[in-house]
Amino acid sequence: MKFKSLISRSKSILKDRNDDFSFGDFKSGANWMSQLLSYVRDEKFINSNNAVPFNYYGVLKYGLSLLGAIVPFLLLDFSIIACFVSVVLFYLIEIHFLFLFPLLLDDVKEPFRTNILMIYKIGLVQCFLIVIPIASYMILGLLNFKNPLKYWYTECLSVLILYTDETTNR
Repeated sequence: MKFKSLISRSKSILKDRNDDFSFGDFKSGANWMSQLLSYVRDEKFINSNNAVPFNYYGVLKYGLSLLGAIVPFLLLDFSIIACFVSVVLFYLIEIHFLFLFPLLLDDVKEPFRTNILMIYKIGLVQCFLIVIPIASYMILGLLNFKNPLKYWYTECLSVLILYTDETTNR
């Protein structure tokens, strides 16, 4: 699925909702994702699993991604090449956790393994070509000072739509 289609579908869903686009922790984000996952699937909403330590998984996902992004600066100093390699490494690592939260919401027994298998079924390069434009949309959206997190939430919903499409079509 192309990123434009994902963002377009996300915008369409969010315009009909009255979501509070505010900053919260990973657990509150997971609760929001759980609601939207039910909506995208056209299912009755059931509260997300509160026993799952979403904050732990979020810190793990982004901590490893940031750690990978720091390495080029340690090896190449602060150069343009290091910046480019840093962004590529961040998203290359982050993609390996792309569907972690939806899988956790679905109570999948082996979410890390299942996530990796899904990514490689789609194709790592294909995922990268989808995620980079979506991430760019999200980051550029932060410049919208009236409602900067709306773009962030739109990007998150795009990943949920991709996840739903991939789990129902495969």
